[in-house]
Amino acid sequence: MRDVRQDSDNYVRRWFFDDHFDLIAWYEQDGTLYGFQLCYDKPDDEKALTWFRDRGLSHHLVDAGEDCPWVNRTPMLTESDGRSHMARLLTSFRNSGGGLATELQMLIEQKIVEYGGQELRKK
Repeated sequence: MRDVRQDSDNYVRRWFFDDHFDLIAWYEQDGTLYGFQLCYDKPDDEKALTWFRDRGLSHHLVDAGEDCPWVNRTPMLTESDGRSHMARLLTSFRNSGGGLATELQMLIEQKIVEYGGQELRKK
């Protein structure tokens, strides 16, 4: 996505999307990846896997709020375990074709496996 709003002087935010995923990546000014948020199962049952170098991994359900065009809807994240979704997420992410930089693609796959636990480490 072009012209992504930048909310911080410390990080550059990039946004990638397709029919299945939204990926927001935050980079430090020197180009080092600081973190990412991978949103999936959109639009009906959206979830988010988030990783920041200094905070680790987390998983949330995305509550989009009211389904009304006249209401200002700010999505809210509610904590969710999500480990049971990781095998399907990994397969879907690998099949998405992406167009992401290899380093970013590999890091996200690694974090999905890390969050998914022991059963994914065998794949």
